[in-house]
Amino acid sequence: MLPAHAVTMKKLFVLLLLLVGAWFGLKKWSPGTFEKFSHALPGGRNGTAVTDPQQQWIPAPEPLPSAKPGEAAPAPTAPVPGPAPAAVAVAVDKTAQVVVLCYHRVEGSAGGALSIAPELFEQHMQRLRDSGIQAVSMQDFLAWRRNEKSIPPKCALITIDDGYISAYEVARPILKKFGYPWTYFIYTKYIGTGGKSVSWEQIAALRDEGVEIGCHTISHQSLRETRGKTPEAYEAWLHDEIIGSKQIIEKKLAVKCSVFAYPEGKYNSRVLDVIKEAGFSAAFTVNGQRVTHGAPGNRIGRYAW
Repeated sequence: MLPAHAVTMKKLFVLLLLLVGAWFGLKKWSPGTFEKFSHALPGGRNGTAVTDPQQQWIPAPEPLPSAKPGEAAPAPTAPVPGPAPAAVAVAVDKTAQVVVLCYHRVEGSAGGALSIAPELFEQHMQRLRDSGIQAVSMQDFLAWRRNEKSIPPKCALITIDDGYISAYEVARPILKKFGYPWTYFIYTKYIGTGGKSVSWEQIAALRDEGVEIGCHTISHQSLRETRGKTPEAYEAWLHDEIIGSKQIIEKKLAVKCSVFAYPEGKYNSRVLDVIKEAGFSAAFTVNGQRVTHGAPGNRIGRYAW
């Protein structure tokens, strides 16, 4: 057993070793060492919770694996793409109904049986507004039928046939006054012939104003008329009247001609086949009816004035 003074000396020697070790350990710390570690402590620097996101500790990203000598460094792993966002469903009111109005000349008695006085035409437009019936464009009508957009419950399509100058000079200002969109069905043989015919330049101006230009054949003859034609000749003539007139309009105006109006509203099964072949989105008769969402698109009725 060591004497008491020897035990005391041994304790002092151990304490001295601890102090020397602590001094060398502190020498290795930089002045900011404690600052770095105090951010990671749950209590922060002063024992309180860290609430500032910029003061919270964020672990460093793990380093990429090192390449072996002579090998290229591995490329970062690309993130796995998530599922594509679902298409937004469009709420379409399939109970909406549309009336399609058909006009020809806006000249009064000077235009004959298929003419309406300018004053009466304007009264019709005012009556639509007073009745809460909204005029919609042809493209909105077609989009509704494709379930791409909805339209108001009570709507009207305004169409004018043939290619008379009164559509440009008389009806156009009235329709502009009400802000109504409209469709102009033209038969190409008549355009630019002078007299009461509208010109291609005027039709181009209407196109630029947003008027829908529709097809009304080349000659405006009844498409059911087969007299004096062999079956082969009738077939060729039918294609020219329907598909050929569509091509003329598209070439002249650099637009897609989407809609067709039957001359006199007449058609047969073969005419319907060629309409489908031509790729029209809708074709119109003169059999007045309220048009519903599911109405056959190749024989949509119109009220002719």
